[in-house]
Amino acid sequence: MFKKIFNSKNKYKILFFIVLFSITSFVRLYNINLTARFTRDESSDLVSMKRIFDNRQITLVGPRADGNIAIFSSLTYYISLPFAILFKFDPIGPVVAASFFGIVTVVLIWLLFKKIKWPFIFLLPIFIFPFVEASRWAWNPHFTPFWQALGLLVALSNLPFAYIISGIFFGLTIHQHWFSVFSCIGVALFFLIKTKKISKLIQYGIGLFISIIPFIIFDITRPPGLFITRMLYFSPLSDTQNSFNFTSSLLKFFRINYQFFSYLVYDNLIIGAIILILTLLLIIFIFIKKESLSNILLIPLIFQILGLSIISSPTANRYLLAGVLFYILWLSQNIKYKISKLITIIIIFTNIFYLPKIITDVNALNNLTALKEITRIISIESKKDNLPFNIAVLQSKDGDTKGRRFRDLLSVNNVYPVTQDDYDSPEILYVISQKEWDVLKTEMAYEIGHYRPTEAPVNWKIANSNWIVHKINRQK
Repeated sequence: MFKKIFNSKNKYKILFFIVLFSITSFVRLYNINLTARFTRDESSDLVSMKRIFDNRQITLVGPRADGNIAIFSSLTYYISLPFAILFKFDPIGPVVAASFFGIVTVVLIWLLFKKIKWPFIFLLPIFIFPFVEASRWAWNPHFTPFWQALGLLVALSNLPFAYIISGIFFGLTIHQHWFSVFSCIGVALFFLIKTKKISKLIQYGIGLFISIIPFIIFDITRPPGLFITRMLYFSPLSDTQNSFNFTSSLLKFFRINYQFFSYLVYDNLIIGAIILILTLLLIIFIFIKKESLSNILLIPLIFQILGLSIISSPTANRYLLAGVLFYILWLSQNIKYKISKLITIIIIFTNIFYLPKIITDVNALNNLTALKEITRIISIESKKDNLPFNIAVLQSKDGDTKGRRFRDLLSVNNVYPVTQDDYDSPEILYVISQKEWDVLKTEMAYEIGHYRPTEAPVNWKIANSNWIVHKINRQK
């Protein structure tokens, strides 16, 4: 058996995939401590995971959209929690979780490629921008491709109740973000056309229903509900939104198509347009060749774009992530055509060109190393002084003057500033800034109004960043 596995032909295959796996891991893990995005969304998620762990509290309530308009499942918390615990609730933990599931997703896609021999296709899921971004940013929509790949693999397997299990996995993409429901409907049609069996469609539907039962039970037992009822009420299709218009939806459909193909190549509009044109040519060519079944893998992508076209919400790139896997698989299924090979090569090399920027760009919304050092300094100083204090983020590219992500990280370490509305009573104010005191002292923001010393306050310059922490005592 071992001789068969390690014969000369298989040795090269094993070596090939070891190299690919190493590249995949490098692209997803390199420098994440300095480049992983970490805003108030990610910091509040970390606080929620810490609360779940400390209180041993099982909850369905997960991340919330701005203004609490939509509330998502806590699935992201539970699949990230082992990594958060492993890293002792360091903010890098959930990012490693995103990287881990991103790596596993690539491996699952390789398995879906089956017997394809053209080696470049195996590079596509490694370098394509949406998957790279999703693997370096711990955010609930970014786990969607993992469940999709798992659902497809199960459906193609010989497992008992395979389509029910597959439906459950695809239903979990709705837990990650409810806009995934559009691609789930497309997958149902894809399975029906592929298998030509209503029974498979029914099984898939049963699995999909099972996955959203927790939402239904939660909403029924806690009226007016938080999940499905809330989504329907705030849906841009509901009567409360008065938004549907056929002409605008049609225009939006064309615009989203362009956006999708630009999204594949780091939002490069020119390359995106080229890929869109080549894709349309390939679709037409396949129909001319009377091989229209080779296009059915595009159905979930088409449904995702159609669904997003008829809602009034602006279409963020993350809403398109649910269609990326199916486009990759469509290219792989038609890799015998030169146009498919050309599209694949263009996507790969364009993303390789942008990769250095992705893995080295340090800005105000990432740099976990600096973020942790800032909160470490404030934690030590506040415990030493044992006085009420508050924090403010001024003269920086952060944008959140109240410093929500810094507050969250402090709370994870059981250090608590006064409320973000109280800048009158605390004895000490820590100003986190990207400017020296000579510039900061002219700041007219409300937060610093009661803290204007005549001499420069104590400050700490954070290594490998342009962040400075100013410790200012309240004026007497």
